[in-house]
Amino acid sequence: PMERKASEEAVAVPNVSLVSNEQELLTPATMLSSPAPAVCYTLEQLQWPGPFPPEVQAHIHERENFLSDDEFERVLGVSKDEFDMMPKWRRDDIKKSNKLF
Repeated sequence: PMERKASEEAVAVPNVSLVSNEQELLTPATMLSSPAPAVCYTLEQLQWPGPFPPEVQAHIHERENFLSDDEFERVLGVSKDEFDMMPKWRRDDIKKSNKLF
């Protein structure tokens, strides 16, 4: 029989829609990130050891999302979208260095 090269093999791709109900393109960042919180807090209010407001306590491992966009970029050095695209280990290192982990 004729041998196929690895690059010639067919690959099955599931039919997955990358469009949400609002018809916006979903990116890895939007698929993984949590919705923006209604209330923002200062870095000091979100740093370990707390205590944290109830809405923050409910999302204890995502406290960085409660920073305003400007504060987020000032403290973490990247935008929220750039942060969401980083590997988890890198996000965790940044959060640890700012007492958000």
